[in-house]
Amino acid sequence: MATVLKFPNVAGTFYDSDPIRLKATLLKLLADAQVLGPMNPRIIIAPHAGYIYSGPIAASAYKLWEELGRRGQMQDVVILAPTHYHHLSTIASLSSEAYQTPLGNISLNQMLIEKLVEQQLLEIRPEVFEREHALES
Repeated sequence: MATVLKFPNVAGTFYDSDPIRLKATLLKLLADAQVLGPMNPRIIIAPHAGYIYSGPIAASAYKLWEELGRRGQMQDVVILAPTHYHHLSTIASLSSEAYQTPLGNISLNQMLIEKLVEQQLLEIRPEVFEREHALES
């Protein structure tokens, strides 16, 4: 059975759609990044915008995340993003199994999504993601 994918909306606009160039950009941002803040955070918040705008600051957050992973600390990742086109009173999620990126697919934790839906903390609202790009950068 094929994986149900959510395709990117702005690949090639706010970031490169070519996997080789995109990977080179990300590696350069990470190589230049400095870890800012405490070394044992409970959460890490990174900005979203085109890499030319927020890439260096986002890379510092991801470099800290990478360092925590090397130390064997638990690393659950929850991506929360604003919406540019819908007004929401709840948190919305995709109905897809994975999110497609130029560097490969990112699987969604279906068990966690189902649990959050059961607890009425999350709604499945695929229409929210039809044009949305906030998750992509």
